[in-house]
Amino acid sequence: MEEPTATSGQPTADEARHLTPDDLAARLGISVGAVYQMNRRRTGPQYLKIGRRVRYKLTDVIEWENAHYRARSAS
Repeated sequence: MEEPTATSGQPTADEARHLTPDDLAARLGISVGAVYQMNRRRTGPQYLKIGRRVRYKLTDVIEWENAHYRARSAS
């Protein structure tokens, strides 16, 4: 069986990985409550909801993080 790769059109294992709200909170250094607050305010990364479970695709989280980088101003 062939391993999925970026060139085969299928997601790699890292691209297909999903984070839980606890995982995301740990990654960002914030509380789980703050993660859910970002969901309600629609200010966090997009998420997938399956029943009561919330999951974040790792690639979406990285994309969201990159979009929130701030350039330092010269001092």
